[in-house]
Amino acid sequence: MRATFGSADFLADNRIIFDIKGNSYRLIVKVRYAPLCLVYVRFIGTHAEYDRIDAAVVQEDNNMIEPIVDEASHEKALKRIEALWDAEVGTPEGAELDALATLVDAYERKSFPILPPDPISAIQARAEQLGWSRKELESVLGSRSRVSEVLRGHRSLTLPMIRRIHGMMGIPADLLIAPGPGIRSARPRPPKRQASTASKKA
Repeated sequence: MRATFGSADFLADNRIIFDIKGNSYRLIVKVRYAPLCLVYVRFIGTHAEYDRIDAAVVQEDNNMIEPIVDEASHEKALKRIEALWDAEVGTPEGAELDALATLVDAYERKSFPILPPDPISAIQARAEQLGWSRKELESVLGSRSRVSEVLRGHRSLTLPMIRRIHGMMGIPADLLIAPGPGIRSARPRPPKRQASTASKKA
């Protein structure tokens, strides 16, 4: 840190003061080193504003937004969001609400990823969105019996089916190619092995 920012001033409690734009502005951060490696902005302002605060205690820990790293911190953030729900935009409370919502969203996306639907679920969901009945699906999948077989997982999707579904229903092809519960994806079959000469003679 000193090698990169030679003019930085280091305080107790892992606080660092940076001079910005020829000392026109001051930035105070608090660093939480390993294992999290996080940097919290405690203050940023002009040199005149900096002269009016105490760099050692400004925005102490009881006012800072903690990272969301586990179920306990996630639950704590959700409770705080509920308390701040009616905060007005442009207020400190509104800014805190936006920051917490962003952290919660990032944590939930990482901890509870939403898996893409299997081919059958994708077809059924898209048909419902379009207001299609099984009659409309016949134009995509074939006869009434074929529609029933596909939706029950008794018939695999062929490449021509996948092209029609993709073109007419707008379902991404990668969802239709991926195997899912109760349905086989359309993949080229391996070539049949030729019987050896010895086997034929036998």
